[in-house]
Amino acid sequence: MNACDSPVDQNMKSGLIHVALIGVGGFGQKHLSCLHSEIGRKRFFLAAAADPCLERDTQARASLETQGCRTYLDSQ
Repeated sequence: MNACDSPVDQNMKSGLIHVALIGVGGFGQKHLSCLHSEIGRKRFFLAAAADPCLERDTQARASLETQGCRTYLDSQ
């Protein structure tokens, strides 16, 4: 797979609205749950998520990255 074939790049080509979520722990989990139900309807794509807890929560990070979501440990 080359860089242009990544899930993020493929979704950019699809015309889906790209969403970024800042904070995926605590209340962010509620937002993430709502986003996942809408993602199934093909309205948008979760392109990025940022939260310092992702450094410790490797399972959540891996799950997001498997779906093509880029993860960051801060919002910079």
